[in-house]
Amino acid sequence: AVLYGGAVAFNGIFHLNEILHISYWSAIWLLACLIAVTGYAYNVLGGLKVITMSDTVLGAGMIAGGLMLPYFGFKYLGHGHVGEGLRIVFGTHVAHLNAIGAPQDAVPFSTIFTGMLLVNIYYWGMEQFIVQQALGSVNLEQSQKGIALACLCKLLSPLMLNIPGLIAVQLYLHPQSTTEIFPMMAADVLPPVYTGLIAAVVFGAALSTFNAGLSSAGTLFTMNLYKPHVVKRKGGVTEKKLLSTTWIFQVIVTLAGIGIAPFIMLFKGGFYNYIQMLSSFFSIPIFTVMIVGMTTRRVPALAAKAGLLFFFAANIFFQLIIKTSLHYLHLVAILFVITSVLMLLIGRWKPMDFNYAPAGT
Repeated sequence: AVLYGGAVAFNGIFHLNEILHISYWSAIWLLACLIAVTGYAYNVLGGLKVITMSDTVLGAGMIAGGLMLPYFGFKYLGHGHVGEGLRIVFGTHVAHLNAIGAPQDAVPFSTIFTGMLLVNIYYWGMEQFIVQQALGSVNLEQSQKGIALACLCKLLSPLMLNIPGLIAVQLYLHPQSTTEIFPMMAADVLPPVYTGLIAAVVFGAALSTFNAGLSSAGTLFTMNLYKPHVVKRKGGVTEKKLLSTTWIFQVIVTLAGIGIAPFIMLFKGGFYNYIQMLSSFFSIPIFTVMIVGMTTRRVPALAAKAGLLFFFAANIFFQLIIKTSLHYLHLVAILFVITSVLMLLIGRWKPMDFNYAPAGT
């Protein structure tokens, strides 16, 4: 998803497919390859420290560029007058000013209290991208300040995303894809120097996010799957071997990402909806296990494994095979409850021999 989003944004700004006289598909694939290969090299040579430093710089650039887009968007819409642009946005197509999603919309309002709530709690409290960087801070105080700053910056999202979207409604009446709106606006309404800034930030943000994903994936695979297996079989493993294994696994992830990225454009529900639906297959099962694990002390590992398998299989069955009339966010909320009950029942049937207690208690 990161490779596809970065490729679409970069191509939308510079129209690489037209410059190179290639198809749109080929341009997306080429840019996805460029981001992936550069990101992999960046990750191997720099590590988590460089990723964190670049995140800070790119975050500042993204906020600055994102806040410029509404201003120049209003000015462009109002033919040089920001006030006129505001009047047009708030005076026409006013239905788009309603933030309450209808039942037939991609994200109905009711999902905020079911699956969307779970997805967001997982993301902000358990997402490996964020947790790994938070735990990599020099001390607890710096970690808390970093998370607080990230939350503060997140509150600026409506200015950088929703407001430009309202302007885009006036500028592009029949867009081919909502994914292309942001780069189209950046290319059309920003002065050339700022367009270059946005392009650099978008490319850098795609690199940074891809790097963080690679780092997290490598850490999870090596430390939670590969190392325990080798230690159990051979009794130990060297740090050098762990590092080389991480790099090999990251190559596999990179190649898989390159192969899958262009096909995301075939998803009919839109890019945002694609990310949310795909995330629900993995994030909510993990969230369920984490919640049950943190709130109980006798539920065994068997329950966690059974819960993960049940949730994943049931979600695939009801979303891709049966296709119920329920919105997928409502469905994952129901499965969250059922899976939690299943895990608690297993814990009552085969509880651990001792109460789990965190270290230091």
